[in-house]
Amino acid sequence: MAYDLEAKDEEEIFPAGNREFRRFQVVKPRVSPDGRFVAFTSNNPREWNAWYADLKTKEAFHIAPGCEPTWFPDSSKIAFIKMEGARDQSGIFSYDLEKKEIAELVDFDSPRGHEYFPTVHSNGQFIFYASSREGEHSHLVANYQLFVFDLARKQRVRLTFDAHTNRWPKFMP
Repeated sequence: MAYDLEAKDEEEIFPAGNREFRRFQVVKPRVSPDGRFVAFTSNNPREWNAWYADLKTKEAFHIAPGCEPTWFPDSSKIAFIKMEGARDQSGIFSYDLEKKEIAELVDFDSPRGHEYFPTVHSNGQFIFYASSREGEHSHLVANYQLFVFDLARKQRVRLTFDAHTNRWPKFMP
């Protein structure tokens, strides 16, 4: 949904006009920085899959089984959580829209190898995320800790050391 603050009017921007998603969930949508696309998680064809769609044509493109898609600042790539083929049940991978290629970004072994909740910094160099121990996945009770990963230097820094579940990290402008 898009909401015009001045006109106080809302408009469905996706899946409006796309019959493929009428009976499926479209969750955690994120519009690309250039406004051309929306990335989202869906239970189409089964739980969970990362997708993106062209907002003009309403055509949807499947990325891979996974979730939490988020945009790089130039709208050319999407970072997302990939389960299949990742260490410790999940990792952060990228999808290049032009090349249609998936590449590993952050995928560590135990302990703290269950990466989740990614956010890409506005300069595209850092990924902020949470990670839990092996066997933990509950978004409510798992001991997720916050990390930042420098893509240029290939370095990970742990930011929190507590007994709480730290989820949905975001960079502040």
